[in-house]
Amino acid sequence: SLFYKLFENFTWKRDTFLLVISSLTLMMHILAPAILFAPVLILYICTMRNLSFSRHLALAFMAVVILLVNSYWLMPVVQFFQDKTVRPENYNFTLQINNPLEPINVYLKQKQSILYRKAPQLNNTFMEALLLVFGIGGFYYMWKTRTVKLMLSLAGGALFLFVIAYYGSHTDFFPQLQPQRFTIPLNILLIIPASMCLFVVLQTLFKGRSKPALCFMASLIFVLLVGPVAKPLKTLYSYDLYRLNCTFPQPLVDLTTWLEKNTNREGRILIEDSEFDSEHQYYGAHFPALLPEWVKREFLCGPRPM
Repeated sequence: SLFYKLFENFTWKRDTFLLVISSLTLMMHILAPAILFAPVLILYICTMRNLSFSRHLALAFMAVVILLVNSYWLMPVVQFFQDKTVRPENYNFTLQINNPLEPINVYLKQKQSILYRKAPQLNNTFMEALLLVFGIGGFYYMWKTRTVKLMLSLAGGALFLFVIAYYGSHTDFFPQLQPQRFTIPLNILLIIPASMCLFVVLQTLFKGRSKPALCFMASLIFVLLVGPVAKPLKTLYSYDLYRLNCTFPQPLVDLTTWLEKNTNREGRILIEDSEFDSEHQYYGAHFPALLPEWVKREFLCGPRPM
């Protein structure tokens, strides 16, 4: 959204704000450039002829500053990249979609191959299918209303992420990026055109209808959506899968205190992380990732070694 506004109307204030946000975005996740690459590139191609030399220079300067701000962790990545496991035959990368017909499973059969173990109610992919159908309708609406740059940017980005998510596992490069994780940003991009299409559809259905007809259609929509929509949302709430805050468990406080009192910095501590396969021994969080900073020790651990 910020890039789209910047290309529509360049201001130094908007450019500076986007610079800060982009630097933080890359700092938060290394895959941020992969997600933003196609939409931003298409926006740039569509507007490059109308940009002055100073704007091209400002965009290049923004890219350089973003890399400099993140250089404190990018430089070690480059330095030790040759030690990274990049061959799937040496390590079974997680979050891979190996079935070339997986889109049929997701969008027609509405059930993905890699299933949630803790919350099986989330295995239904009705929402993904709904977003795709309404998203395509939204792209058509953008084309008809001549918002072509926005349509090309979102459609190109969605197509790029679709190919990575469902067929990236069949390449040499993308398996190490865990292609299945790209289904989430794919759906997020589709929310924008899908919302436009949904608005037009609801406006067509409800505009000018009598009250009995409105009540009937609202009841029908509720009956059709309560299963595939309301139940997963209830599951997300009841399992508290996406916590925004929580109480820090006392056993982890005790573990941190014990490490501070009984270890020193002369050696490294071997510790294992815990995920679903070992029933989340750290209360659903990757607590060992915080230990080096909290207790000022060096650790050998997996799957997030430090």
